[in-house]
Amino acid sequence: MPDGGVPEASADDAGDGADDGGDHGAVSAIYPAFPVDMPQVLANQGVVLSSPVIVTVTWPAEDPNAATWDAFGDAIGGSSYWNAATSEYGVGAATSGRANHVHMVVPLPKTINYYDLQNFVVLSLGGTLPDAGAPEAGAPEGGAPEAGSDAGAPDAGPDAALEGGSDAGAPDAAALEGGSDAVEGGANPPWPPPISPRGGDEIPIVYAIFIPASTVVNEPDTVRSFCEDGGLGFHDTAIVNGKLVPYAIIAACPSQTLTQLEQSAAHEYVEAATDPFGAETTNLVGYNGFDSDHLGWSLYTGQFGNETADACENWADSYYVESSKFPYGVQRVWSNAHAIAGHDPCVPVPNGAYFGMTFFPSQESTFSLDLSAVGMGLPTTRGFHAPVGQPVTFQVGFYSDGPTEPWTIGYDFPSVTLQDENYRSYSNGAATVTIDKTSGQNGEKAFVTVTATRAGRLGFQRMAITWDPVAGAAYYPHYQPIILLNK
Repeated sequence: MPDGGVPEASADDAGDGADDGGDHGAVSAIYPAFPVDMPQVLANQGVVLSSPVIVTVTWPAEDPNAATWDAFGDAIGGSSYWNAATSEYGVGAATSGRANHVHMVVPLPKTINYYDLQNFVVLSLGGTLPDAGAPEAGAPEGGAPEAGSDAGAPDAGPDAALEGGSDAGAPDAAALEGGSDAVEGGANPPWPPPISPRGGDEIPIVYAIFIPASTVVNEPDTVRSFCEDGGLGFHDTAIVNGKLVPYAIIAACPSQTLTQLEQSAAHEYVEAATDPFGAETTNLVGYNGFDSDHLGWSLYTGQFGNETADACENWADSYYVESSKFPYGVQRVWSNAHAIAGHDPCVPVPNGAYFGMTFFPSQESTFSLDLSAVGMGLPTTRGFHAPVGQPVTFQVGFYSDGPTEPWTIGYDFPSVTLQDENYRSYSNGAATVTIDKTSGQNGEKAFVTVTATRAGRLGFQRMAITWDPVAGAAYYPHYQPIILLNK
């Protein structure tokens, strides 16, 4: 992490608060010791799938794991993992079963891009392609490593590109010959049709499509394989005969293990249920994006469409294998209730006490950022004023939800503020950072002093207090981001 690390403890360099012997708190037996300042994933219109049905689409002749995907889809919806990950957001048990297993016969093309996949879904469900085959849609999820990804930190996470739509035009119809001809000629079995039992907009079926490793999925603009970033999983919406139909894509890459693919599938299943239609429509959005006071979290990760699984995907301890009742790899997902209560924000929670860091909102200011250069307008958020050359000192609090040993904190000050959809980078400027107490326990506080030496290109800087680093380049330490306004 450029310009980051664990600074040496130094009360002399820590600003007025530390020099004056300011309040460093004391170890407390009240857990957590402070009200915790953590973001909330927004409900927006609160559209979720209350009783989802999972249809699993595989290519058994091409994919040796096809039977695993059928069993995975049958079992996940009744598991304790699914209940912990989705019930808070109004999603009930998901169902599947043999009638919802689609075993494709005709192979996909050797290469296929994101828009081709969406068109394939439309054609497989008997729909038509509007505008010569380029339905409106956002790009696949980018930024931080997807579930089970081996992508390195420098190309994924806080310095990754903003998510956005592709400018690719309509795909060549020949790219879909394997899929579309199979549907028209009857070689492939029909897919269960979308259903809307209440006659409304909700389509309870999620089509989970497992792309075998024999087909390479490319980014439409650059023709770069998504596997170059370590793996591919995304969910989106297709428009089929006027109806919005949610689907998930899980593509196998040579570098991924079966467990990692299962973790990617769990990630996408949860998000397809808690935000089935996403940004495809302006009035049917589910749990998507952090609240405005915590815009720093979105700016730090480079993801403005944080869904419940996205919010936890950067941390190594989010990935594990579930119990014998559901013996598959899964990814923990964000819980608004746990986060604000001072518990581990990613559920199901692991064993042991959780520990973290919090800012104190009473010390922060509210201001607007100019993100028009990256197409984000003038949002208002919270943070600290940090004009160039003027030290700003603020406190961070150590908290846990049970007794723990002391833990060590540091900071990250990325070199890049953001990248826009054309991959232009904007400098984060430069600053010196000191922390006067780099180890603590529940109830203690540290003073952080930041002096901007060069302003961020967009008029602000992003940084994070970090802790609990885990070995391995693919994942980041836990972080608490903040925005520094350079004026």
